[in-house]
Amino acid sequence: MSESAALELVSVGKTYGRFAKKPALRSVSLRIQRGECFGLAGANGAGKTTLIRIMLGLLEPDEGDAFLLGERPVDAEVRRRVGFVPEAAMFPESASPRALVRRFARLRGLPADSSMQEGLANLDQLGMGALLDRASGKLSKGERQRTLLALAMLGSPELLILDEPTDGLDPLGRAKMREVIRDRCAAGTTVFLNSHLLGETESLCDRVGILHRGQLVRLIPISAPGKARGALGPARSQIVLANGSELAVAHQSPEELNLEIDRLRQEGQLIVELRPQRLDLEQTLAQVAGDLVPVPTVTEAVTHLAPDDLRKPELPARLRPLRALAATVRVAQEIAADLASRKVGWFALGAALLAAVAFFAGIRSELMQGAASLAHQFGAGGLTDPQSVGKYIGAFVARAFFWCEMVGGVGLSAVFAPSLLEPRRTILLYSQPITRGDYALGVWAATCGLALATSVFFFGLAFAGLRWLEIQAPWQILLAPLPWVLAFGAVLALQLIAVYLVRNGFFCGAVGLGLLFATAVLGAETGLESLRSRHKIWGLFYALLPRTMDLMEASARLGQGLRPLALTVLPTLGLLCAFLLILRTLALRSES
Repeated sequence: MSESAALELVSVGKTYGRFAKKPALRSVSLRIQRGECFGLAGANGAGKTTLIRIMLGLLEPDEGDAFLLGERPVDAEVRRRVGFVPEAAMFPESASPRALVRRFARLRGLPADSSMQEGLANLDQLGMGALLDRASGKLSKGERQRTLLALAMLGSPELLILDEPTDGLDPLGRAKMREVIRDRCAAGTTVFLNSHLLGETESLCDRVGILHRGQLVRLIPISAPGKARGALGPARSQIVLANGSELAVAHQSPEELNLEIDRLRQEGQLIVELRPQRLDLEQTLAQVAGDLVPVPTVTEAVTHLAPDDLRKPELPARLRPLRALAATVRVAQEIAADLASRKVGWFALGAALLAAVAFFAGIRSELMQGAASLAHQFGAGGLTDPQSVGKYIGAFVARAFFWCEMVGGVGLSAVFAPSLLEPRRTILLYSQPITRGDYALGVWAATCGLALATSVFFFGLAFAGLRWLEIQAPWQILLAPLPWVLAFGAVLALQLIAVYLVRNGFFCGAVGLGLLFATAVLGAETGLESLRSRHKIWGLFYALLPRTMDLMEASARLGQGLRPLALTVLPTLGLLCAFLLILRTLALRSES
C-alpha cells in the first residue's frame, strides 16, 4: 500500500437485510491520494452514506477492506487525524458553539487552551463569531452546519470527510464554506466531499467518482478546480463545415480530434468553426442514473485501480490497553456535561434544593421533634442506649433510601438512556477517536457517577438531619451509597443491554422495574425457598441477577456503623463485570 494514500477501498461490499438481501455497495475499489480533493456524486440510495461510514470505520464491510490514512478504520485512534461533517447530526440543545469546541476538543483528546483558540478562530472564519454563546437549539440549520465544519477542523486533521456540508446554507454561507474548504485543500489537507450540489463538487474537486446502484461506475479527472473544466468522460466537439452541415465528433484526446479534422480536409471539406461540447457533471450523472450508459460489471468496476493497488496490506495489530479506559472517561465527561446542561439537569438540581428545604423544614416540625424526643426517651429508659437507637434509625434510613433511589434511578434511566443512542447524536460521537463500546461504557459510567452524587447528597441530608435532632447516627451512613450504586450499576447495565436490543424507553423501564421486583422476591429467603420448592430453575435464574437484597443489607450495616460482609458484595461485583463485557460486545456489534 502506498504511503501517500489517504484512503483506500479494496473490493468493498455491503449488504443490508436479514432475509431479503439488498446490496448497498458492490465491489467498490478506490484510492485517494494525500492532498487530493475528491468528490462523490450519485443519486439518492446509491450507497454514498454507507460508503462514508465504512471509510470511517462506523460500519464493517461484508467483503473487501478499507484503509484510512494507512490504518484500518476500525482502529478508533486513526479518527483523531480525521475531521467529519455528517449529513444529519444533532447537537445538545443547550450547548453553545463555544461550549461545543471545548467539549469536542476533550473528546478528541486535544490540548484545551490551544484547541479553544483554534476552534474560535475556525468559527470566526465561518462567520459564527457573533453567535459563539447562542444555544445550539436556537441556531439555524446553516449555522449548525458551519459549527460542524469548525468542530471537524479542530486539531488540523489530515483528512476532512464532508457529507453534504452546505446543506441548509444560503448562497453567501455556501460561498464562505467553499472558500474555507479551498483554503484547506491549498494547505495540503485531503478532502472527501459528498454533495448534491454538483456545480459545487466540480468547482472544488480534482476528481469526481460517480456511485450508481452501489457501484463506482465513473472516476472523472477534473482539471484546474474553479476554472474551465476538462471534458467529463469522452469529449464531444461540433465541427461546422462551409456547406452549412454540422458534425458531432467524440474523442478521447486532442490527437483524436485532429485526426478527424485531417480526414475531413483530405475529403475536400472546408472547416469554418470548431465548437467544444463538454458534458458537465450533472449531465454525466443524468446519463448514468438514466441508464444511458451501461453499468459496469464487478470486474470492470475494480479496474479503476491497477492490480498492485488491490493487494491487501497486512497491518500489525496494535495493543493499547489504556486507550479504552481513557476514551471511556472522555465519553463519561461528555455525557455528564450533556446531562448537566439539559433541562433534566436543571430539574434535578431544583428538585435536590427543594428536597433539602423540605427536609430541614420537616425535621423542625412538631411530628419530627416528637419522634426524636420519643427516641431519646427510649434510649434513656434503660432498655437500650442512645448509640443503639442511632444505629437502628440509621439502618432504617439506609433501607428506605436504598429502595426509593433504586426505583427513581431506574425510572430516570429509562427516560434519557434511549435518547443517548439517537443515531443523529451518536454519529458525531462515533466519528471521534472512540468506539461504540467506549460510548456504551461511558454512558454507564456517567449515569452511575451522577446517581452516586445524588445518593451521597441525600444520605448527607439524612445524616445532617439526624445529627440536628441529636440522634447519634454513625458516620458510616455516609458510605451507605456505595452498595446502592453497585446494585444500581448492575441493573443499569442490564437496562442498557435492553436498549441496544430494543430502542424504546418503555421497554427499558419495564426491564429495570422487572429486575427490581425479581431480585426483591427471589432475594427474600422465604420467597426464594418457596420458588425453589416448585422448580430448581428459579435458583439458577437468581444466580444471574444482581443481589439487591444483599446489597440493601450491606447498606443497612453501614447505616448501623458496621462493616458490610464481603460475600454480600462480591457476587454482584462479578455479575457487573460480566454485564459490562456483554454491553461492550453488543455495542461494538451494533450498527446505527
